[in-house]
Amino acid sequence: DAPGMLASITSIVSNEGCDIASCQLRTEGRRERGFVAMTILVEDADQLSRIIRRLEALDGIQRVSRRGTGAAPRMSVG
Repeated sequence: DAPGMLASITSIVSNEGCDIASCQLRTEGRRERGFVAMTILVEDADQLSRIIRRLEALDGIQRVSRRGTGAAPRMSVG
């Protein structure tokens, strides 16, 4: 969890022209680690892959993963 992390994440999604259908956030400990679960509306698998690569490149992101067909990438911030 870091100041501005959510803004950075949503900026990546927005810059790709995607909408966020839902977003859930939580932190663990003394705000040392945050978790984000998002449902994003993408055009195709290529667009989703670009978003995931850009999220993985963010400083502080530990992991980005997609959960099942139709599921959004999940990321761990710490």
